[in-house]
Amino acid sequence: MPRLLAVLVVPVVLAAAPAAPVPEHIREAAGPYYPTAVGTKLVYALTTGEVADVVTAVERVPGGLLVTTRTCWPDGTEVARGTVRVTAKGLFEVAEGGQEHDPPRCLLELPSRAGRQWDLLRIGRDGRIDHQFAVTAGGIEEVEVPAGRFRAARVDAECWGVPITCWYAPKVGLVRMDLSGGTGRALKSVTPGKP
Repeated sequence: MPRLLAVLVVPVVLAAAPAAPVPEHIREAAGPYYPTAVGTKLVYALTTGEVADVVTAVERVPGGLLVTTRTCWPDGTEVARGTVRVTAKGLFEVAEGGQEHDPPRCLLELPSRAGRQWDLLRIGRDGRIDHQFAVTAGGIEEVEVPAGRFRAARVDAECWGVPITCWYAPKVGLVRMDLSGGTGRALKSVTPGKP
Protein backbone atom coordinates (compact mmCIF):
# COMPACT_ATOMS: atom_id res chain seq x y z
CA MET A 1 0.00 0.00 0.00
CA PRO A 2 2.79 2.55 0.81
CA ARG A 3 4.32 1.89 -2.62
CA LEU A 4 0.98 2.43 -4.35
CA LEU A 5 0.48 5.66 -2.40
CA ALA A 6 3.97 6.86 -3.38
CA VAL A 7 3.27 6.05 -7.03
CA LEU A 8 0.03 8.06 -6.90
CA VAL A 9 1.25 11.01 -4.77
CA VAL A 10 4.68 11.69 -6.35
CA PRO A 11 3.31 12.46 -9.84
CA VAL A 12 0.68 14.80 -8.33
CA VAL A 13 3.33 16.64 -6.28
CA LEU A 14 5.65 16.89 -9.30
CA ALA A 15 2.84 18.17 -11.52
CA ALA A 16 1.97 20.84 -8.94
CA ALA A 17 5.59 21.92 -8.43
CA PRO A 18 6.51 25.09 -10.34
CA ALA A 19 8.78 24.67 -13.33
CA ALA A 20 12.33 25.96 -13.03
CA PRO A 21 12.56 29.53 -14.29
CA VAL A 22 13.92 30.08 -17.77
CA PRO A 23 17.47 31.44 -17.41
CA GLU A 24 17.73 35.20 -17.99
CA HIS A 25 20.06 34.83 -20.97
CA ILE A 26 17.56 32.80 -23.04
CA ARG A 27 14.37 34.59 -22.04
CA GLU A 28 12.67 36.62 -24.73
CA ALA A 29 13.11 40.12 -23.35
CA ALA A 30 10.44 42.74 -23.74
CA GLY A 31 11.18 45.78 -25.79
CA PRO A 32 12.07 46.79 -29.31
CA TYR A 33 14.10 44.48 -31.53
CA TYR A 34 16.87 47.07 -31.92
CA PRO A 35 19.23 48.97 -29.61
CA THR A 36 17.70 52.33 -28.71
CA ALA A 37 20.30 54.00 -26.46
CA VAL A 38 22.96 56.35 -27.83
CA GLY A 39 26.41 54.86 -27.35
CA THR A 40 25.30 51.21 -27.50
CA LYS A 41 28.13 49.25 -29.14
CA LEU A 42 27.57 45.90 -30.84
CA VAL A 43 30.75 44.00 -31.76
CA TYR A 44 30.38 41.28 -34.39
CA ALA A 45 32.72 38.43 -35.24
CA LEU A 46 33.25 38.13 -38.98
CA THR A 47 35.06 35.41 -40.89
CA THR A 48 37.86 37.96 -41.47
CA GLY A 49 37.99 39.63 -38.03
CA GLU A 50 35.45 41.82 -36.30
CA VAL A 51 33.45 45.00 -36.77
CA ALA A 52 31.44 47.24 -34.41
CA ASP A 53 28.18 49.09 -34.93
CA VAL A 54 27.56 52.05 -32.60
CA VAL A 55 24.27 53.89 -32.01
CA THR A 56 25.00 57.58 -32.70
CA ALA A 57 21.51 59.14 -32.53
CA VAL A 58 17.99 58.30 -31.39
CA GLU A 59 15.05 60.51 -32.34
CA ARG A 60 11.42 60.13 -31.27
CA VAL A 61 9.04 60.16 -34.25
CA PRO A 62 5.31 59.41 -34.49
CA GLY A 63 4.87 55.69 -33.82
CA GLY A 64 8.43 54.91 -32.80
CA LEU A 65 12.09 55.87 -32.90
CA LEU A 66 14.65 56.64 -35.58
CA VAL A 67 17.97 55.01 -34.63
CA THR A 68 21.14 55.96 -36.50
CA THR A 69 24.31 53.86 -36.38
CA ARG A 70 27.85 53.96 -37.71
CA THR A 71 30.19 51.06 -38.42
CA CYS A 72 33.71 51.05 -36.95
CA TRP A 73 36.26 48.86 -38.73
CA PRO A 74 39.40 47.49 -37.01
CA ASP A 75 41.65 49.86 -39.02
CA GLY A 76 39.87 52.85 -37.45
CA THR A 77 37.70 53.65 -40.47
CA GLU A 78 34.16 54.74 -39.55
CA VAL A 79 31.28 54.88 -42.00
CA ALA A 80 27.58 55.67 -41.76
CA ARG A 81 25.77 52.39 -41.31
CA GLY A 82 22.21 53.58 -41.58
CA THR A 83 19.00 54.68 -39.93
CA VAL A 84 16.26 52.30 -38.81
CA ARG A 85 12.70 53.22 -37.78
CA VAL A 86 11.93 51.09 -34.73
CA THR A 87 8.20 50.54 -34.15
CA ALA A 88 5.85 48.03 -32.53
CA LYS A 89 5.16 46.75 -36.08
CA GLY A 90 8.81 46.04 -36.90
CA LEU A 91 12.13 47.40 -38.08
CA PHE A 92 12.22 49.60 -41.19
CA GLU A 93 15.50 50.70 -42.76
CA VAL A 94 15.11 54.37 -43.71
CA ALA A 95 18.68 54.89 -44.96
CA GLU A 96 21.80 52.81 -45.51
CA GLY A 97 25.30 54.03 -46.30
CA GLY A 98 24.05 57.56 -46.93
CA GLN A 99 21.28 56.50 -49.34
CA GLU A 100 17.69 57.08 -48.22
CA HIS A 101 15.03 54.46 -48.91
CA ASP A 102 11.56 55.58 -49.98
CA PRO A 103 9.65 53.57 -49.05
CA PRO A 104 11.68 52.30 -46.06
CA ARG A 105 12.82 48.65 -46.27
CA CYS A 106 11.05 46.27 -43.87
CA LEU A 107 13.79 44.23 -42.17
CA LEU A 108 11.51 42.56 -39.60
CA GLU A 109 7.74 42.44 -39.23
CA LEU A 110 6.32 42.16 -35.71
CA PRO A 111 4.91 40.16 -34.16
CA SER A 112 7.09 37.54 -35.81
CA ARG A 113 5.01 34.70 -37.24
CA ALA A 114 6.65 31.83 -39.09
CA GLY A 115 5.71 31.79 -42.76
CA ARG A 116 4.71 35.47 -43.05
CA GLN A 117 6.14 36.95 -46.26
CA TRP A 118 6.86 40.45 -47.56
CA ASP A 119 8.99 42.12 -50.21
CA LEU A 120 12.06 44.22 -49.58
CA LEU A 121 12.55 46.71 -52.38
CA ARG A 122 15.89 48.09 -53.47
CA ILE A 123 15.55 51.52 -55.00
CA GLY A 124 18.35 52.68 -57.29
CA ARG A 125 19.85 56.17 -57.23
CA ASP A 126 17.55 57.01 -60.14
CA GLY A 127 14.52 56.46 -57.87
CA ARG A 128 13.32 53.29 -59.61
CA ILE A 129 13.08 49.79 -58.15
CA ASP A 130 16.18 47.93 -59.28
CA HIS A 131 15.59 44.73 -57.31
CA GLN A 132 12.91 43.07 -55.23
CA PHE A 133 13.82 40.52 -52.54
CA ALA A 134 11.35 37.97 -51.14
CA VAL A 135 11.55 37.83 -47.33
CA THR A 136 10.01 35.17 -45.06
CA ALA A 137 9.67 35.24 -41.26
CA GLY A 138 10.92 32.11 -39.54
CA GLY A 139 9.34 32.74 -36.14
CA ILE A 140 11.15 32.90 -32.79
CA GLU A 141 14.17 30.65 -32.27
CA GLU A 142 16.93 30.24 -29.73
CA VAL A 143 20.26 31.38 -31.20
CA GLU A 144 23.71 30.95 -29.68
CA VAL A 145 26.49 33.38 -30.60
CA PRO A 146 29.76 34.34 -28.87
CA ALA A 147 27.85 37.01 -26.85
CA GLY A 148 25.48 34.39 -25.40
CA ARG A 149 22.13 32.78 -26.04
CA PHE A 150 19.18 34.80 -27.33
CA ARG A 151 15.55 34.20 -28.27
CA ALA A 152 15.41 35.89 -31.62
CA ALA A 153 13.11 36.45 -34.58
CA ARG A 154 14.39 34.67 -37.69
CA VAL A 155 14.15 36.26 -41.15
CA ASP A 156 15.08 34.46 -44.39
CA ALA A 157 15.71 36.22 -47.70
CA GLU A 158 17.39 35.65 -51.01
CA CYS A 159 19.40 38.54 -52.44
CA TRP A 160 20.66 38.12 -56.01
CA GLY A 161 20.52 34.35 -55.61
CA VAL A 162 22.35 34.35 -52.23
CA PRO A 163 20.34 32.95 -49.29
CA ILE A 164 20.60 35.14 -46.18
CA THR A 165 19.24 34.37 -42.71
CA CYS A 166 19.16 37.00 -39.96
CA TRP A 167 18.13 36.75 -36.32
CA TYR A 168 16.97 39.84 -34.37
CA ALA A 169 16.69 39.85 -30.56
CA PRO A 170 14.79 42.29 -28.34
CA LYS A 171 16.83 45.28 -27.15
CA VAL A 172 19.83 44.10 -29.22
CA GLY A 173 18.82 43.94 -32.87
CA LEU A 174 20.87 41.76 -35.20
CA VAL A 175 22.54 38.92 -33.30
CA ARG A 176 23.50 36.73 -36.25
CA MET A 177 23.55 36.82 -40.04
CA ASP A 178 24.33 33.74 -42.11
CA LEU A 179 25.12 33.95 -45.81
CA SER A 180 25.69 30.98 -48.07
CA GLY A 181 29.36 30.17 -48.25
CA GLY A 182 29.83 30.56 -44.49
CA THR A 183 30.30 34.31 -44.44
CA GLY A 184 28.25 36.52 -42.16
CA ARG A 185 28.39 38.00 -38.69
CA ALA A 186 27.74 36.81 -35.13
CA LEU A 187 27.34 39.06 -32.11
CA LYS A 188 30.45 38.95 -29.94
CA SER A 189 29.59 41.58 -27.30
CA VAL A 190 27.14 44.34 -26.41
CA THR A 191 28.07 47.46 -24.45
CA PRO A 192 24.88 49.31 -23.46
CA GLY A 193 24.65 53.03 -24.10
CA LYS A 194 22.90 55.71 -22.07
CA PRO A 195 19.09 55.51 -22.12
